[in-house]
Amino acid sequence: MDPQSDVSSSPPAVDPFEKLALSSLNDKGRSITVKFTTNDGTVFTQTYSSKIKISEIKDILEDVFGTTADNMLIKEGRSLVSDDKVLNEFNVGDFNMLELYLYSKNPDFTISATNAYKEFATVPDVITVHMLDSDAEDGWRDIVVEMMNQCIEKPFIGGYVNKDSGVEYHHGYSQTGPPKPKVHHMQKSHRDTQTYFLRNRLLDTNYAQATQMAKEDLWIPSITDRILVAGPYETAEEWEKRRDVERKVRTIQRYFRAWKIRKALKELCAEYKKRIRLEEELNDFYKQADEDRKAQELVGKVFPRTKEDFIMLYAMVDRWKKSEIKRICYSYSGPAKISSFFMLLDKEIQMLRAIEAHRHQIKMEMKIKKEHDFFKTIGNPIEWNKHYKDWTNKAIDFNIQMDTLETQQGNEYYNIFLSLNDIDVGVEEKIQALLNLKLLLCDHNCYLSNELVELIDRACELMVRGINRKHLDILMKRIKGLFIKHIKTPECNNGVCKRMLRIKEKIMHSNLYCCNRCGKLKCHSEFPANSQLEKFQVCLTCTWDDRVMEPWVDVAPYRFILRLIRHEEKLKLSESSIAFILQPKDIHYIVVKIWHGHSALTEVTDIYNLRLCRWFIDQEWAPWNCVLLTTEEMKVHYEIKNLEDVYDLHFLHRVFNKHELAKQHFKIALKLENYFQEVGENTKRWHEIKNFKEFIAVHSKTHVFAKCH
Repeated sequence: MDPQSDVSSSPPAVDPFEKLALSSLNDKGRSITVKFTTNDGTVFTQTYSSKIKISEIKDILEDVFGTTADNMLIKEGRSLVSDDKVLNEFNVGDFNMLELYLYSKNPDFTISATNAYKEFATVPDVITVHMLDSDAEDGWRDIVVEMMNQCIEKPFIGGYVNKDSGVEYHHGYSQTGPPKPKVHHMQKSHRDTQTYFLRNRLLDTNYAQATQMAKEDLWIPSITDRILVAGPYETAEEWEKRRDVERKVRTIQRYFRAWKIRKALKELCAEYKKRIRLEEELNDFYKQADEDRKAQELVGKVFPRTKEDFIMLYAMVDRWKKSEIKRICYSYSGPAKISSFFMLLDKEIQMLRAIEAHRHQIKMEMKIKKEHDFFKTIGNPIEWNKHYKDWTNKAIDFNIQMDTLETQQGNEYYNIFLSLNDIDVGVEEKIQALLNLKLLLCDHNCYLSNELVELIDRACELMVRGINRKHLDILMKRIKGLFIKHIKTPECNNGVCKRMLRIKEKIMHSNLYCCNRCGKLKCHSEFPANSQLEKFQVCLTCTWDDRVMEPWVDVAPYRFILRLIRHEEKLKLSESSIAFILQPKDIHYIVVKIWHGHSALTEVTDIYNLRLCRWFIDQEWAPWNCVLLTTEEMKVHYEIKNLEDVYDLHFLHRVFNKHELAKQHFKIALKLENYFQEVGENTKRWHEIKNFKEFIAVHSKTHVFAKCH
């Protein structure tokens, strides 16, 4: 294609952009850059010859925007431009630029410059630069410059927005780009972070480093000069003798050893004081434990409340009875002896009646407490702990609660129950409480609800007639009992007890055992446990009723002895002591049946002063590795290193025989201990404990504990 040819003579298949370029090149005169602003606000820019008409421009733009020339409307400002007008007739200014508006006559079609530049990644803007050129014929040359739209997102630090056009005007960063991102020095890997910048500087030589000599034209002061005189010659042996390095080294070593000795003495003194303090704390613990035991036993004797307290009272009565029988048999005979036995029987009956009356009162109090606990359980909202699903990270310092319809109904039941139990209200309030209960039972049609309604009507009628309240106690108890039974019935409680039943069912699912005496299914916690038990046979209730099978035994002292044994084994880091398997009744068997209830050395029978300590100190406590001694004897026994040097052969054989009896009686416990040891051998915790014990043993042997005064 000839670049000098006219636009009208170009072949029909020429690209529209190429057609625009040809029209500019064919013009030997001045070129004009035209900016067309389309309907959607976009700008299309191109350079044309100054002699081209508007109609010819429309023909060129047909292929650019895909519409006909008749559909195009070109305006300059608000005035319409005719098709015969030539570009050089416009006022283009010094830079040969012309701004026109291009619209579409058809409202359904929109002319957009985006379609013209859809093949380009960015929309260019074009300007014509008119510059001097000596090679050109007229000395001037026009250069078309395309400006790429490389807009950047500038930070908004204040400004305003034009509501009509939507243009944002920023106060700052109008001429500069965004700030450079801050990169941590650890993330940089270029040369500036790997090398150090060195700089050479020329400095004047210091005065002290001057090398000039004093002469006529240069004066140097000699105030700081020193006169050095050669001394006598000194041999290497004389030099070493003068320095005396060995003496200085010995002095340093002597002071260093003295410092090490003082440091070791301080550590030993601190360890000694620590052990004295631990021993005092242990003695204080034993003393406080004994005082707590005495106080607890005293409270249990005066105000018995638990099952163990009543067993202790019955055991005291039994011991008193045996001592009185022994005294009567020793002091009286004949009719006086018989009358003394009758008086003893009367006193025993009175004591047992008083204990049983108090037990019955405690039983009724516990029954009332159980009823209140039942209503509180069904009325309490469902609660989740604050540590559930790591809620502590969400700054939740309280437990999460959910109140359901069932818990609200349970609270309503509880309020009715409290109003029925309130004895301080008047007749009108009591009748109102009964009417509220009757109103609650209106929607229920069962045997219990019908009977409750009849009893409520009877109670209200008697109250209205002025019957004394104490004569209505039996009737009110029947109403409360039927009310509780009605709530516990699943068909009548609207799911109030469903949650409690699920919890109970989950507990009893795999822990139910049958009692051979009463034939009832009970949980494992309702059966007596000891180390000789292979399976559950008789429950605690049947055991309480049958005193022939198990006489009254006060296990409080033996429970205290077992507690001290376990505490001592914990302090000695026992790995798998059988003391944590045995029960208080097993300790009672060891003390009474095997050691006959007295000390093995002095035969002291005070059970509160007796202790079951280790026989071999380096072995774990067991029924076959223990001896019954007093507290003072136990302390002396633990100081013995070789038992054969202190105890005679007869005493040793007697102790070993009792250990054999214990092994025969506690066969099951021995199997359990062996089983736990085999299981523990496969765990890491076992080896950690053994290594720690070996470290403690070695550490204690390598230190000599001396008294520091």
